This record gives sequence, C-alpha cells and structure tokens, in this order.
Amino acid sequence: MNKRILEALAPFGYPVLYGWYDESLNKTHITFFQYNELPNDYSEDTNEVLEHYFQVDIWSKENVEKLKRNVRKAMIKSGFKYTDGRDQFETDTKIYHKALRFYIAEIDEGDD
Repeated sequence: MNKRILEALAPFGYPVLYGWYDESLNKTHITFFQYNELPNDYSEDTNEVLEHYFQVDIWSKENVEKLKRNVRKAMIKSGFKYTDGRDQFETDTKIYHKALRFYIAEIDEGDD
C-alpha cells in the first residue's frame, strides 16, 4: 500500500514521506501513515478482506487548498475512498496542516 500511495502522490513534485511532519524540510511536503487495519468479511471463520485506513497530511507555510484537492483526486484515482478531512493551522509553527483520510480494502491472501 505504501508504494501505491507514493506513486499516486509523486507527480506533484513535493517530498512524500511515511510518518509525520519533518520540520527540517522547512518547505511544503506530504506525509502519510496507516492509522488502522481491520479484518472484515469472514467466511467459514476465515477473514477474506483487510481494510486499510490511511491519513495523508500536507504541510506548508502557504495555503495549499488546490494541492489538497489534487491529492484527494489522485488518491481516489488510485483506488482509495475518501472518508474525511480537516484543515488546521498550527499556530506555534505557522504551518498549514491539511489532513485527509482514506480507506481501501484488499482481499486477504492469508499467511500462505
């Protein structure tokens, strides 16, 4: 899944990192992390589907509303479903923080 997200977000030309805000970059960048993974759709006591929940964060000193819309579109095009998001302004660092949450389900191949 990480590779899929990296490929979806790479065309925007900003650094894309797994994890959290990197203050050493001091420029617009995108981070992402998986905040939940749930088994679903059981058959004969066997899990058939894994649900993955990711958060994508955009960090910038400038308002990046257009980038937020484009990230949302790219993730949806890559097969993710947009679940929710929020716009924040980090007053201590003067950074715009756009958080977008996504969901994707995959067939659980098991541990074979």
